[in-house]
Amino acid sequence: MAKKIRVLVADDHEAIRKGVGVFLEATKRFELVGEAAHGQECLELAERLHPDVVIMDITMPGIDGIKATKRLVSLVKGIQVIAHTCHDDVPNVFKMLNAGASAYVCKGEGWGGLLRAVDTIAEGRPYVSPGIGEMDIENRSATLDRVLSGPRHLTPRQLAVLRLLAQGKTNREMADELHISMCTIERHRENIRSRTGLKTVAELTRLAAEIGLV
Repeated sequence: MAKKIRVLVADDHEAIRKGVGVFLEATKRFELVGEAAHGQECLELAERLHPDVVIMDITMPGIDGIKATKRLVSLVKGIQVIAHTCHDDVPNVFKMLNAGASAYVCKGEGWGGLLRAVDTIAEGRPYVSPGIGEMDIENRSATLDRVLSGPRHLTPRQLAVLRLLAQGKTNREMADELHISMCTIERHRENIRSRTGLKTVAELTRLAAEIGLV
C-alpha cells in the first residue's frame, strides 16, 4: 500500500477544517495530522508535525495565509502548500504563489479541486482552479499563464525590488532602502525580467499592480 500523504488543514472556520479532514481521509490517500485555526497555530503545528501538505486558507486572524505560507516553506523543508480559499481573483493567486504555495484552489470548485491540486503538484506542476484568469481582464490572464509556465516564482527580495521599481525609485534609491549594492539591484532586475518575460518598466509596473504590490 502506498504511503499516505500527511496533511495539516489551516482554516479559521471549524466546519471547513472538519469537512476537509473527513473528505481527505475518506479517500484513503491521506492522513490528517492536525488542524489550525490561524496562521500562527499552523506554523507551530507544522514545525512539530512535519506534514507533507498544508491546506491553507488565506483570510485568517493574526498571521494570514499568505504570510504563513511564506514562513512555512522556509521553516519546513519540502513542505507543499495548497491555498484553499473563497478568493477567486488573480492578485491573490500571485500573492500565494509568490509566497511559496504550489497550488491555488477556490472553495467553490468543490472537494475534487483539492484532489486535482494534489495530483498536479505531485507531477511537479503548479495548479490553479480553472476559470480564475477568465474572470479577470485579458492581460491578467496572460500574465498568470506566463508566471505559471515560467521557471520559478519571484523571491521575496525580487518582489521588494519590483514594488520599488513600480513606485518610480531609481537603482540608487532602491539600494539605499534595501541596504544592498546597486549591482545587486541590477541583478535582481535582470532576474525579474528573465522570470516574468517582461522587459520594460511599464510592463513591470503593470505586473506589480496586478499582483497587489502597489
